Amino acid sequence: DQSRPVTVQISNRIFNDDEPSKKEDPLTVSVSDVYGQQVLSGGDKTSLSITQSKETTIKKEGPTGSLMQKDGNTYEFAFGSEIRKLSFDDGSYGIYELKIIVNDNKFDSDIT
Repeated sequence: DQSRPVTVQISNRIFNDDEPSKKEDPLTVSVSDVYGQQVLSGGDKTSLSITQSKETTIKKEGPTGSLMQKDGNTYEFAFGSEIRKLSFDDGSYGIYELKIIVNDNKFDSDIT
């Protein structure tokens, strides 16, 4: 039902420049209705992807790609390990603005 309000929550948004000494949690995106109930179809009928990733001051291009489904509401992306793979002369540190697209056959248009 498209008339239900949808909430999008993003967590684990801080990552190390250097390889972390302990397990690093992935960037996590949860999409549900306001009561925490699943609204996405899931499986191959749903895709979440980072289509733009840009550092806010000097505009370094960050990692982009598909998020992997963890459960019915939650998708993950290993942002820390992906950004460390990029080679920046001045390091990968900074604040990155992300554009995340949610595509699901239950919705008439993508959620951005």
